[in-house]
Amino acid sequence: MPVIVLLVAIVPFVCLGLGAVSAEAGIASRAMLALVDYAALVLTFSSAVHWVMGTGITTSRPAVRFAASLLGFVIAWAALLAAQWVGGPVAPAMLIFGYLVTTLTEHREARRSPISVRYLWLRWGISGMAAVTLALVLLMHGIGLTAVF
Repeated sequence: MPVIVLLVAIVPFVCLGLGAVSAEAGIASRAMLALVDYAALVLTFSSAVHWVMGTGITTSRPAVRFAASLLGFVIAWAALLAAQWVGGPVAPAMLIFGYLVTTLTEHREARRSPISVRYLWLRWGISGMAAVTLALVLLMHGIGLTAVF
């Protein structure tokens, strides 16, 4: 089951990432906005998991969990605003930062609380795919590479 969830979660990253580097400017622009939107949505979901884990009775350091969840929400929201108002590489860069912070927080907290190893691999796989896709799109835009389909 986790493999299916992982595949379903990363397929939009791959498809939107490919669209975001399309040689067709209209497609690339819409796909980039959709990629930022989807990445923000998934980051928010990851943050919600920290929120729920922070409410557990046996949770160690619930304040850290709540702070991590709020940071993910704020970064995702700010990235959505940046995508609309600033444009360029700002929103994807913010989301990459958000995924790194969330992943590092999960890694630190995994040593202190009983988190399923299968869950961690699932989360790290999705977060890693999101960050890599956003970084590759930024890199390709930065050096002017496009893809023709």
